[in-house]
Amino acid sequence: MDLQDVADELYGVLPGDFISTRGARAKEAKDAGEPDLAKAITALPKPAAGAWVVNMLARHRTEEIEQVLTLGAALRDAQENLDAGQMRELTTQRRKLTAAITRTARALAAELGNPVSATVAEQVESTLHAAMVDQGAADAVRAGQLTKPLEATGFGAVDVTSAMASKRSGTARPATPSRPELSVVPDDTRAREEAQERAREAAADLEEAESSAREARHRVEELSARNLELVEQLEELRRQLASREHDLEELEGELSEAETEQEAEDEALEDARQAAKEARRALDAFS
Repeated sequence: MDLQDVADELYGVLPGDFISTRGARAKEAKDAGEPDLAKAITALPKPAAGAWVVNMLARHRTEEIEQVLTLGAALRDAQENLDAGQMRELTTQRRKLTAAITRTARALAAELGNPVSATVAEQVESTLHAAMVDQGAADAVRAGQLTKPLEATGFGAVDVTSAMASKRSGTARPATPSRPELSVVPDDTRAREEAQERAREAAADLEEAESSAREARHRVEELSARNLELVEQLEELRRQLASREHDLEELEGELSEAETEQEAEDEALEDARQAAKEARRALDAFS
């Protein structure tokens, strides 16, 4: 078992697994008869949150880290050559790149199941800046075994000794042999803000559309219920009308019979009157 191999493993695990993994490796070393190694493993400090995120970038986002370090090398060259124009251009690119990679770092941390705060993201950005201005810091970042975030002021040297897991950790993860072509990640801040604004507007439009749709559905339900009620009332009226029509037909039949009967009775009445009149005349004849 080698201390550097153990360190490389430890600084690649989740923060919640660091202590248990370190204890297990120290026990293995002790059981193997290497008490000094066990002691050295136990002495490896748990990384601060900002350092852990940078270590994860070095392992899972190697290309992005190499872009940071490549841009840093270009900045240092421009500084040494006193190229003010190049410095201005590269400084602008540095701000864009560090902002983009910091967002990538937060997304990666969340993806790995250990999301970090905005304060930790600031520590990550500070460490990336330090790696750009100092070669030693760049090597330490590339190694992926930081124990705490780095910080730099200007273009001076960065003290990385206390931030490395071990004296050899600065070379644990060797640099890419040839410098890759500089490719700066574009600054998508404005586009992201515009996308967020569009998303907010779309959400508001969706809410309004859902409200209008609910009102329309409610209106349709009300009108459908009213229509059904009127249809039922109309059917009832039709049934009543049919019943009344039937009653009318029967009444008309009865009326016709009554009228015929009345005519017969009227004729009988007239006959009776005539007979009574003739009877009175006959009676008057005897007086």
